Amino acid sequence: MFKKTLSVMLVLGMLLSFTACKKSKTSGDVESSIPETSSVETESSDDKLTDSALNSVLGSASSENESSKAECAHKFSAATCTAAAKCTLCGVTNGTALGHSYSAGKCSRCGAADKNYATYKSGGKNSIVLTRDGKTTTLKIDTSAADERLQNISSFASSPSMNITYEHFLEVEGWLYFAQSIAITYTYNNTAYDVNVDEIYKIKTDGTNQTKIATFQETEDKGIGVSEVFGFEGNNIYYVVENEDEGICSIYKATVSSGLTNLITGGKKLTDAYNDYATIFDCSIKDGYLYFSEKRSTYNTETSSVDTVQLGKYKAKLDGTGITKIS
Repeated sequence: MFKKTLSVMLVLGMLLSFTACKKSKTSGDVESSIPETSSVETESSDDKLTDSALNSVLGSASSENESSKAECAHKFSAATCTAAAKCTLCGVTNGTALGHSYSAGKCSRCGAADKNYATYKSGGKNSIVLTRDGKTTTLKIDTSAADERLQNISSFASSPSMNITYEHFLEVEGWLYFAQSIAITYTYNNTAYDVNVDEIYKIKTDGTNQTKIATFQETEDKGIGVSEVFGFEGNNIYYVVENEDEGICSIYKATVSSGLTNLITGGKKLTDAYNDYATIFDCSIKDGYLYFSEKRSTYNTETSSVDTVQLGKYKAKLDGTGITKIS
């Protein structure tokens, strides 16, 4: 009986020992897995902290930079044709670039070349030479009317010759306006004569659509000729015509449809001297008005020089009325 009881107790002890060992092992496994989980969670938290701190620093730096710009006592450099005014301390800009202001082919502020600007010169009897952006083009001019004039003179005169030149150029909206100056010399009954004709033309800058606008012819030794083509407004071309014999100078306008209109005549002949004449010059069109200056020149026979008197600067409406002396 005692042996049987002892055997049962030994079996129970072994079972208890085995159970305790298994529990101990399971507990150890759990304990060992906890630090590993804790370690992963801690590492993730550290990463998040590091990113948050970095963002905080960057955000702070950005805010400080914006704040410094807002609080900057700006010192702006002058705006240029191509750049707006810029603070030399913080770099912030103010306004916009000025843009170029072209006059006679160059910017009046920075000197940059105007690639659209063209120069013109007479290229002989039948041509005008155009230069734009370094490229040269020759515009062919129809001179058949002048050739016909010369042929008519040849029918009764001897030794006729003709010279044609081009001047007083004005380019407007794809059209070139210019004066054609024709000088013809000939002999008739052993006497030499000359005829001078000034004509106003327009032609497309591609050399097409040549159109005559007006003609001024010198007759009976009257020195009449175009001295300046200066403006275009409202489909009208404006130019100056000098009459040396009458001693006057006039502003004309002309259109192909309505012909010539004498707007303003300057000067009255003071003496019978041929060299007493008025000159209108420095003409322009601005804000719906004509602006011009006038002077009178007289040949001084005692000093063999020309005495010039400035008569003043004027403005007038585009139809030639309302002339007002401004200085």
